Amino acid sequence: MSRIAPSLVLLLLAISYGCVEATDYLGTYSAGLTIPAGDHRITGNIFMTSKLVVQPGARVWVQDRTSILIQSGGSVEVDGAEFYTDSNRRWGQFFFSSTAATNKYDKNTGELTSGSFFRNTRFFRGGNYHANDGILDSESSGNPKFVVENCHFENANNKAFIRTRGQTYIRNSTFIQTTSYAVVHYYGTFELSDCRFENTGYVLYHRQTGTNPSVIKDLTAKTSNNRGLYVRDARDPQISNLHFENVKGWQIEYYNSICREPTDSTYIQAPNKGSSYMHCNYHPIAGERLTVTGRTIDNWGTYLSLYRQAFDYVEFSGNTVTNTNTAVYMYASTSTKHVRVNDNVLTGCNTRALYVAGKSVHVQRNRVIDSGNYAFQIHAARNQVNGSIVADNLVLDSRGGSHGQIEIFNSDQVLRNNFTGNGGTSQDYHIRYNGLVKDNVFNDNKHRYFYLEYNEDISHNAWNGGQGNQIRFRSNNNGQTVSHNSFKKLKLSSMYPYNIIFHDNQLEDNVINTFQAYQSRVDDNTFERHTAVTSEGAFYFWGERSGNSSFSGNTVNDLKVIGYGSLVSTNANSDFSEAQSKSTYIVIERNSFKNFYWDRAQTENRLEGVIRLKGYTVFSNNIVDIPQSDAAPKYTKHWWYVTRNAFRWLDQPSDNIAGNWWGTTDRLKIVERTLDFCFSGPLNPVTIGNVLSIPYFGAPTLEVPAHYKNCQFITEDTIWTQDTVVPTNIFVSEGAKLLLTPGITVRFNRQTQSGGVIGIRGNVTFVGEPSRRIKFTSNEASPSPGDWAGLVYAHKRPHTWITIGNVDIEYAGRHGGRAVPIRAVDRKDTVTYNVYNSKFLNLYGAVLSNDNQSQYIIRDNTFTNPGPSSPSILLQNTGSTGSIHVFKNNIMNKLHDVRFYGHHCSHTTEILNNQFNDPRGLIRLNGAGTKIFRYNVIAGSPDGVDAYVHVNDAYQCSNNEYAMLLERNEFISLFRRAIYINGPHSSATRRVMFRHNRIEQTRDVRNHLIYLQGYYINFEDNIITNNKVITTNTGYNRFAYIKGPHHSVTNDASWIYFLRNDVRVNVFDRTNHHEEETFFEIPSSGVRLNRNLFENPGLTFEVRVTGVSDNPLMDLKQNWWGSSTPELIETRIRDFFNDPSYPITETSPYLTTPSTTAVTEEAPIKGAILEDTTWDTPTVIDRSVPVMEGATLSIAPGVLVCFDAGKGMVVRGNLKAVGTPDKHITITSCQSPPNRGDWARIAISSQLQANITMDFVDISYGGGAKKQSNYDGQIQVLDGSGANNNFGLTFRGGSSMHSARNGIAVEKGPLQIENATLALNSQNGAFTYDRYARMLNSEVRENDGYGFHIFRHHVQVHNTRFIKNKNRGLYAYYDIQRMEKCLFANHTTDPFYGRRYGDMLSNEFAHNTGSNVFYVNSVLSGYEFRNNWIHHNTGRLQWRGPCGAVTDNIIEYNNFQADTPIWLQSNCMDFERNRIQYNTGTSSGVTNLIRANGNQNLKMLDNQICSNELSPAASTRKTLYYENYAYLRGNDFYNPTHTFEVYNQRPIGNLREVSGNWWGLNLDEATPLAVKSRIYDFFNDNNKGVMLFSPYENQASGECGACCRPPRQEINPIIAYFTTDFTQIVIKFDRDSDAAAGVGFVNNGTGLCSSVFNITTSVKLGTNARCIFTDIGQTLTITLGPGYTLNQGNELIFASKTIKALDSNAYVKDPVTVWKEVVINGNCQNEGEPCGDDFNVCTGQET
Repeated sequence: MSRIAPSLVLLLLAISYGCVEATDYLGTYSAGLTIPAGDHRITGNIFMTSKLVVQPGARVWVQDRTSILIQSGGSVEVDGAEFYTDSNRRWGQFFFSSTAATNKYDKNTGELTSGSFFRNTRFFRGGNYHANDGILDSESSGNPKFVVENCHFENANNKAFIRTRGQTYIRNSTFIQTTSYAVVHYYGTFELSDCRFENTGYVLYHRQTGTNPSVIKDLTAKTSNNRGLYVRDARDPQISNLHFENVKGWQIEYYNSICREPTDSTYIQAPNKGSSYMHCNYHPIAGERLTVTGRTIDNWGTYLSLYRQAFDYVEFSGNTVTNTNTAVYMYASTSTKHVRVNDNVLTGCNTRALYVAGKSVHVQRNRVIDSGNYAFQIHAARNQVNGSIVADNLVLDSRGGSHGQIEIFNSDQVLRNNFTGNGGTSQDYHIRYNGLVKDNVFNDNKHRYFYLEYNEDISHNAWNGGQGNQIRFRSNNNGQTVSHNSFKKLKLSSMYPYNIIFHDNQLEDNVINTFQAYQSRVDDNTFERHTAVTSEGAFYFWGERSGNSSFSGNTVNDLKVIGYGSLVSTNANSDFSEAQSKSTYIVIERNSFKNFYWDRAQTENRLEGVIRLKGYTVFSNNIVDIPQSDAAPKYTKHWWYVTRNAFRWLDQPSDNIAGNWWGTTDRLKIVERTLDFCFSGPLNPVTIGNVLSIPYFGAPTLEVPAHYKNCQFITEDTIWTQDTVVPTNIFVSEGAKLLLTPGITVRFNRQTQSGGVIGIRGNVTFVGEPSRRIKFTSNEASPSPGDWAGLVYAHKRPHTWITIGNVDIEYAGRHGGRAVPIRAVDRKDTVTYNVYNSKFLNLYGAVLSNDNQSQYIIRDNTFTNPGPSSPSILLQNTGSTGSIHVFKNNIMNKLHDVRFYGHHCSHTTEILNNQFNDPRGLIRLNGAGTKIFRYNVIAGSPDGVDAYVHVNDAYQCSNNEYAMLLERNEFISLFRRAIYINGPHSSATRRVMFRHNRIEQTRDVRNHLIYLQGYYINFEDNIITNNKVITTNTGYNRFAYIKGPHHSVTNDASWIYFLRNDVRVNVFDRTNHHEEETFFEIPSSGVRLNRNLFENPGLTFEVRVTGVSDNPLMDLKQNWWGSSTPELIETRIRDFFNDPSYPITETSPYLTTPSTTAVTEEAPIKGAILEDTTWDTPTVIDRSVPVMEGATLSIAPGVLVCFDAGKGMVVRGNLKAVGTPDKHITITSCQSPPNRGDWARIAISSQLQANITMDFVDISYGGGAKKQSNYDGQIQVLDGSGANNNFGLTFRGGSSMHSARNGIAVEKGPLQIENATLALNSQNGAFTYDRYARMLNSEVRENDGYGFHIFRHHVQVHNTRFIKNKNRGLYAYYDIQRMEKCLFANHTTDPFYGRRYGDMLSNEFAHNTGSNVFYVNSVLSGYEFRNNWIHHNTGRLQWRGPCGAVTDNIIEYNNFQADTPIWLQSNCMDFERNRIQYNTGTSSGVTNLIRANGNQNLKMLDNQICSNELSPAASTRKTLYYENYAYLRGNDFYNPTHTFEVYNQRPIGNLREVSGNWWGLNLDEATPLAVKSRIYDFFNDNNKGVMLFSPYENQASGECGACCRPPRQEINPIIAYFTTDFTQIVIKFDRDSDAAAGVGFVNNGTGLCSSVFNITTSVKLGTNARCIFTDIGQTLTITLGPGYTLNQGNELIFASKTIKALDSNAYVKDPVTVWKEVVINGNCQNEGEPCGDDFNVCTGQET
């Protein structure tokens, strides 16, 4: 092999390109190039590594998209020349790369003596390159001096004219017509002077660094389409004498540069505000001054924009701005010391008129008129030197846009500004964080929210007219004031003081729907002619726990409310003790409310009022005066309304509305206008006390005695001795006693709103006698439920006893929206309620409830027929430690929910001997504290009503014997369900005990007559009988559901125990029975059923267990099952023996009679293998078999085991199924013919103590377990918490086929499969969820899912064939450490997918048609992909991930259908010594064979990439699509039909060496020009970088391209048909000529082999016999005589391709590939051997 040297390359190029006295130029010039005067042509890209001189008078035509690249020490001198191309074309550029020569200068003059300059030269129609590059483009990093003088640039192709780095001097030049940049400069000394620009984009983009000087002067620009100057990072730019006309965008824009106005400059703007003046963006160093004063500014886009710029002083004053989008946008840096914006007139600014932000900001005497968004935005800084002030400005008629017109932040003073006629209803205004806001005028503005927040003082301002959603005043504390302001003719949804002192303000003629105040003092204001449209309150005060709120000393005249809102509404602290101690309440006093007008139709059944107070509110010394004439509009009858939720407020102070004027001196009318307890029982009782005699503060007062009120106050001890009619409510005051004489009747008149009520804060004794009962009832002639309210108790005194005995209460319950005949409302101390021998009849709502710190004894009462409210009874044990709660001997008829709740562990609640008749809801026992539920009867719920005992949230209380105790109760004739128990938490130690209860005659049970769930439940000694399921829905197939703890819970003390219960004569009374009707379903372990009586013959089963077979044994011992016959007992339990998916139950010993004492001797589990057992004869499994702990089942070689339908095996001990190569064990279906899923599975327990070994076992037609998951298989290792994962399954030498699920599935434990076949399974051949799996020397084929699905780490696969699996051959979710010598063939999806893989060695991928042959998302660092053979596939090969090696692989004869079929995406890959040959891509979309886009650590070395042929329909066919920094050397490229061997995608400036490769050309052909034609780079597209291919090889390093290795022809298919007892094998070729050619079979001389091979009586093929065939015709026929078979393991070998007879069934093998070699002149050697020395590698002829 010889190599062509670089010097020869340059010589050949020089000769080829005519370097001497030629008129055409292209190619590489290393010895320099001079273009003299005259006409010349550059017809291809020029690559200069030395000096290019273009002499005066040279006129150079440059071909379209052609450039001159200056690199590796090259330089240019051009003087007096012209460069151009055709009028409709664009040539490229002069490009100086980063390695171009550094210029040299005369030490004395500083003039350029060697290097690059352009003088007196004209450039036309250049720049056809990519964005941001120019006709003259320098990226040199050597800081050369780049000089352009007196040049002309015209008509660039949307690019820059000049783009340079380093020292650049551009003088006296002209730039015409480009739509992008004219000049771009980066870094270094820069001068641009005396230049003219016309019809360009940017005039200049200049980016500087350090302190390099920048001089920009004497520029004229006309019609720039983007902007003028962009100057970035320049510390001291010198810019002057600019004359710009029609320059769009910014005339000058600075970024991180010192911002100065150019001196001596003029500007004529583009039309339609197309030009903006100056933008200064970010410069943090102060020191400059900027002053813009006295100017007339018209028709600009934005005039001045300063963003985060730092100045010592900046001023914009005395200017007149018209018809400009933004006059000033000044967001100064925090380093800017002084900002002055004064005396400007700004009119018609569409976007922003003034935006000013800085430290010491003065904005004064400006006029902003008719502007758009953000008309006036000032962001100052408080407390700076010289302060900040916004004063005497006018903002007028600025309404445009959707954003706020006014923003003033952080100014020390906001004074005397006038804001008139601005804004829109979608805009927000902000005046925030200022000091003094005073004497400002806001006239007729529109806004959404107007935020006046966190200002120190807002005073003497005037709001006139205008509308919006809200004006909000807010501070961080209520020391900030809003005072002496005027608000007139506003239309607002709300005005909102928040933590504000709002005083002495005048509000007139406003429509403010709600004046709401939060924790504010609103005092001494005047509200005149005020209108509110509200459903809450015209004045609404709220807040608590943060100080008082007040509304005091205000005058409110002529207030009109539209809607249901009130005059005053409060929502104060509801905790009155706290409100008093912390003074956190609302005070409303000394206000005058006159001429209140309520514009709505008053409805008598609503409890609205003029004054609505909620929580602790003081309302005193107010004047409330409402017109009384008939002509006056309607107003509410009731003025005083405390709260809608007032049951809790009965202990509110009663003297908090004294001293008010109520519009009259008529005491009865005053009382009538007070809506409190006297009108509606749930409200507070209020004592009016003294009232004003005239509407004048300080006037004499008039007493309104309590008896004037429409209720009765009992303030001293009182005895009622005779029947009494109570016309209204009665309140027993604190300290008073009310006694009722036995035998009297108390009747209540029906009240319009809510009925009569007796409110009790004092002490009462309602105790009758059995024969002289006290009765509370309705006074109506035709009474009905809810005629009156009820009894309400509220006590504060400790240890108070309230007694009600021998009392009848009827027709009560209407209680202000809450139906409670008797309700105990308590506060801080314990009250005991003693209610006995009383009757509650015909009630509207709930019967009893208690609240807070109360305890109760409720006994011997009758509760009948309450109304619709739920719960009917609510009793909570919330009293002090050790309080008692007793509910006993009561009769309840038709009650809704009855609830007994607990909140304290020390409490005990006793519910004893009660009758719940015809219940309409649940009986709930919830929460902490022991509940004793004993001797109760729950009976007779109606159809359609779930009424049962519900036990939930049984908290852990260590000081109680039980969490709940339910015993000796009767549940009779209920509907659907009787008892639900959700046990305590797993950490509890106290149990729920349910014992000695009776459950019978329940109707229409639907799954859960009894529902037990959780931990610590005992269900003992109960009788459950005569319950029925009658629904026709067969989905309801059980009576009871017991869900115990998970089987991992080994603490059996926490389990559910079902003991000594009598469960008999329960039936399914329906015609459409379900096949699995049962009394119990138990879905988990953690349950024991012992000594129970089960006899429900109408049910299919007594117990159905539905956990998993890996669960601990289910303890069902010592029960009666309706029979003493073991065979019948077995039929009463559905467990593992019915479905081997489910657990095993233990029933022995069992009861022999329905007695709890007669017990049989304990017998082993029937059918279980309890000791070491060997099966050495054919075995039929007609009952599922458990192999128990401590036992080993051994199956002898050659034994057939068949399972009846649905049967299976669980191995809890050990299994040894060890056959031999000639005596396989067969485990299959007993059915004929067999089908997938005939039998269940062999489940291997996770509790193993030894490995399970299955050698030479053929298992098939299982996987039919009913309970299925993704992990199921006909061989399955189960999962279980606490499993011993050190032991697992070893499966060798056999097969697992035809499973309805996985062939083998492992959830936990290691798996090893060796010399096995996994085929034809409905899911995966094998599945492992756990780590540590190995598959060796196996075949995995034709599975409907994956061949091998691997979910965890540490997996190795060796010497295994994956063939024709429907999903993928192998799917690895995690790591495969090593895969070696495997075959993946005939998959229609991806044969291999790995998220991460390690080493893949010597594997074969063949005849796969999925979208990927393999796709490896990432790899383990340091992997090897070596010696793999990949052929006859259509999908893509993809490598991604970290460092590794892909070496010595053969990729051939693939017909790729997707573009980039070989994709190297690794960042650190060695791709070496691979043979990629004879591949095709028939799709027109396949344009790249290989794509390399890794980084510089991707190396492609010594590969042979030959004789591949992509589709001719592809526009450009590329062998290697080269991206990024892949390194190529020593490769052979020979793909003559491809357009290019290498296609460089790297951009210009990225020089790539691709030397040392062979390009498919022999010595006489391998000219540089010919080699160059195989590479696409800069010389094809001046966008691309140069690829240096020299030195290159002139012949292949290996056999690549040798004519003695033409493409082999595939003879396909060859199909073999096999049976065990066959008489003929037929092997056919698809073409006659293939057979005639001999197909390359080799005869080993054994004889016996011919075209027709007959075996009659004397010859028999024995085990592992081999016969190699040679001279065959079109058909090879092998005939065996009678009794002769081809045994399993026999092989027919066809030229190294092997077909095996693998199983006992008719089976069609996959096509076998046979190659036909084409012999050329008889000189080719065997495959893989080199050609002889006398053979020409190019012509194929002898030499």
